[in-house]
Amino acid sequence: MRTALLQSSGRPGSTVENLKVLDETAGRAAAAGAALLVAPEMFLTGYAIGDD
Repeated sequence: MRTALLQSSGRPGSTVENLKVLDETAGRAAAAGAALLVAPEMFLTGYAIGDD
C-alpha cells in the first residue's frame, strides 16, 4: 500500500480552509497512487498548543 503524508499544522479556527487543503492534498496523493493519506492530529480545527 502506498501512503502519503501531509506535513502542515492547519490554520487555527479555519476548518473550511483546512478542509480545502486536505481535499486538494488527498486528490494529489491519490493521483500519485497513494491509497492512504496521513494528516496531523487535529489538522481540521487547526488546534495549536503554545505561543504563536
